[in-house]
Amino acid sequence: MNLRASGALIALLLASNSFAASPTTDEKLQATRVQHFVAMSLKDDSFRFIVDSFVQTNRRTLDSLELFLISGEANLYLMNFNPLAMTVSTTQAVNDLETSEQLKAFQAALSGFQSTLGFTIPSTKSSESESKPIAEPLGTEPPAGSSPGAASAPTGSLEFLKDTAPSDSDCVIEWADILNLFEKSKAFVDRKVSIDQGALKRWAEAQGFAQIYEESDSVLNQMNKELAVVRSIATDGSSISKDIAGLVAKVGKETRAEIAKLEEAEIVDDSEVRARKAAVSRCRQDLSLALLTLDFALIRVNARVAAANELAETLQKLVSRVEKHNDKGDWDSSENGSNHAYAIDRVRVGPEQFVDVSVAVARTTMKIGESGKLEVKDEKKREIKIRFTELRTVIVEPAIGVVYSDIRIPKFGTSTVNDELMVTADAPEQKRLHETVMLNFIFKPLGVTNRVHGLLQLGLTSGPDYPGVLLGSGVRITSPIRLLVTGGILVTWRKVLRNLNVGNVIQELDDLEEDLDLRAARREWYLGILTAF
Repeated sequence: MNLRASGALIALLLASNSFAASPTTDEKLQATRVQHFVAMSLKDDSFRFIVDSFVQTNRRTLDSLELFLISGEANLYLMNFNPLAMTVSTTQAVNDLETSEQLKAFQAALSGFQSTLGFTIPSTKSSESESKPIAEPLGTEPPAGSSPGAASAPTGSLEFLKDTAPSDSDCVIEWADILNLFEKSKAFVDRKVSIDQGALKRWAEAQGFAQIYEESDSVLNQMNKELAVVRSIATDGSSISKDIAGLVAKVGKETRAEIAKLEEAEIVDDSEVRARKAAVSRCRQDLSLALLTLDFALIRVNARVAAANELAETLQKLVSRVEKHNDKGDWDSSENGSNHAYAIDRVRVGPEQFVDVSVAVARTTMKIGESGKLEVKDEKKREIKIRFTELRTVIVEPAIGVVYSDIRIPKFGTSTVNDELMVTADAPEQKRLHETVMLNFIFKPLGVTNRVHGLLQLGLTSGPDYPGVLLGSGVRITSPIRLLVTGGILVTWRKVLRNLNVGNVIQELDDLEEDLDLRAARREWYLGILTAF
């Protein structure tokens, strides 16, 4: 093997393999393989998981940053999911695998041969992206500064208004229309803006289901019925509010026109002045009372309409929750069909990438408050981050160390004989320990256990006068002690004479240096033992 061919082989290996420093090699070797999906569950505030199955008895505790190996993509399921009882959201962060210090050392050593071998080290790129949550928590608080459902409407007496309203008036105010509309608004305000207690009890029971999969249609029907009733109340109130606003405009316009008419009418004698002023004053008082009555009714109706709209919005969010997760294509069932899991995300991993997936699950509570308001809150939020990277049967791990191999390096010099400069052969230099940078190609499928794995090894020695390539195999042990034992062939290139021979006469020392050339020497055996990698 010549030096250029060896360099080309190393460049090809660099271009076609990943050198992951994060996740670590130990994490990759002990990671869980996934063919199709990971099924998660939340029990007693603790996450558990199982891969490629929904059998609950085989679940294991899910640790933070638990690593999973996938071939391209895999689904992430949440078992026992109930959209009325919980919310779930996920975010993804896609990252390129980092370059370790050991790999940088290997690249630096390789670049030392660059001018001779004529190849370059491949560069890497980095990128990061996030996925949007697939489900947002249900909001329970209205915007700051607005709480129409909780606003206290003014109170009044229809009888008081009947007694106060004048039986006749110099103005054109139709008090019968005002009192009739006020009575209609009072009847509307007295209507209950809430949901049926029986329906709420049924939904609370649905919250306790392991999953709402089989009950979703029934629950949706109940919710939509309640939603229709509440929206009907809001529609009726809006109609009354519109009538009141129209009557306010009509009374104001007609009464002000009558006042203007009274003020502009010709006065025949002084005796009419006091009567005219009294009529105008009564008109103004009647107008103020009429507008106050209508405004009072309008405030109460609008407050009740706002409460109905707020309840309808909350109900619509609950309906949307169930509808969103009612698509049977997003569910997968176990072998016996009694347990269902919902697909909360799909993870895709590219070459030389790892994806961190953050999962947040919050418990949902529902109750009717003292004011009749439906209160839906998401609380007791639990979060966990898990990690996915590409499944590879061969994991590449860079390392730095020292190997043993007994080699002798030829040395050449000069001596002066009869005033002539002659080439001489000096005693060979003996080297037994060699600093190396290595790439270990670890075979995960060949692991005897999760802690013992076979490997192939490719390395470079760092000697300036005898660059070499190591080709070997060995085992990697991570427990009970960390140990890497390898052995193989060390091929070194040593400086030898190209055209000159020992005893030749040269003109100057530079002639010898220019004639020395790196050539592959015979193969030697090497042994490597590493305890830190």
